[in-house]
Amino acid sequence: MLWLAAALLNPVAQAEDLTILVESGTSHIALNCGSDQYGQDAAEGMRQADGRVAHTFPIRPSRECQVTITREVGSLEQLGTWACTNSGCIEQGGGAAPVSVPVGTLRVLMAMGTSHNQLELVCVSGYRERVPLEDHVGTFTGVPSSEDCTLNFKGGPPMKYRPISWGAWECHLVSNTPVCKKQ
Repeated sequence: MLWLAAALLNPVAQAEDLTILVESGTSHIALNCGSDQYGQDAAEGMRQADGRVAHTFPIRPSRECQVTITREVGSLEQLGTWACTNSGCIEQGGGAAPVSVPVGTLRVLMAMGTSHNQLELVCVSGYRERVPLEDHVGTFTGVPSSEDCTLNFKGGPPMKYRPISWGAWECHLVSNTPVCKKQ
């Protein structure tokens, strides 16, 4: 989300400055004000107490300006078809053979861009295990083969996905909500 703030509201800005507040993770911000164009890289902004980054431009636009924000959302490891959102990138398969895992194993592939570094699986039978996300993959073994479980995301904002069972799954975040599908 983008916030435009009057220069008077930002004590860092001068009276003639235009300040734009953006979420962290933005790599570049550009203003196109008709024939006048301005740009700043992320390093030129000033981090605010609320986590947003203030980008100050010493201009007073005489007309409407278009604001373009560039941010990194993920990376790609190989050729194929990828779906990229603000939450990261997930390979779409593109005809590749489905991932096969042994019975009782749960393999979770997480999209890039998540802050979570561990997964926890909790099942009704009492099975509970926490595993690290290594190269965006968490693997559980000994998962009960006949029950649905709950997948908890750890090391970031608290989230959970249910129901999930053994097999190979892909998960990504949509508006901070995990969305998982069996491969």
